[in-house]
Amino acid sequence: MNICGIILAAGEGKRAGGKKLSRKIKSLTLLEWTLRNASVANLEKLIVVTGYEKDFAEKLCLKYNVEPVYNEKYASGMSWSLKKGLSALPKDISGFVIILGDMPFVKTETIDNLVHVFKEHNGIVIPTYSGEMGHPRVFSAKYKAELMNITGDVGARMVVKKYSNDIMLIEVDDPGVIKDYDYFDETHGIV
Repeated sequence: MNICGIILAAGEGKRAGGKKLSRKIKSLTLLEWTLRNASVANLEKLIVVTGYEKDFAEKLCLKYNVEPVYNEKYASGMSWSLKKGLSALPKDISGFVIILGDMPFVKTETIDNLVHVFKEHNGIVIPTYSGEMGHPRVFSAKYKAELMNITGDVGARMVVKKYSNDIMLIEVDDPGVIKDYDYFDETHGIV
């Protein structure tokens, strides 16, 4: 099966005071943590949808040898980023993993586990941690056309809700699947 990944990294990071993806957590920027872990996962191809921090993100794409795709409508909501990423996928894919750029500590093993489960399930695979649904999420290619029609800042949420019977929840030992970084503390960094 041909499974690809899309990292959504186009947003303005308003809840974090702007330019969230280029802020450091320990030794690396938030987006670099995400790229470092996702780029070695068992995916045929990895695409990074850039936007507000385009130049910064594209430099990291070069470093990690992944394809950047620019979303010129990044201020119009997550749906535009998702559509850009989906449009850049190869035609013969079986499925794709939607990875949020502001979730830097999702383990590579978690992505690989979700892809493995997807190959048996072929619907929608969502990780959970302590019973809470998280990200990244794996979708069958059969949902691609419908995802291309979403609007606003909802991402794939509407498709997940509509096809709830197609979901397989996988409990993982990875708190990174539920921890995003929307707030910045000057003393401690992104929290």
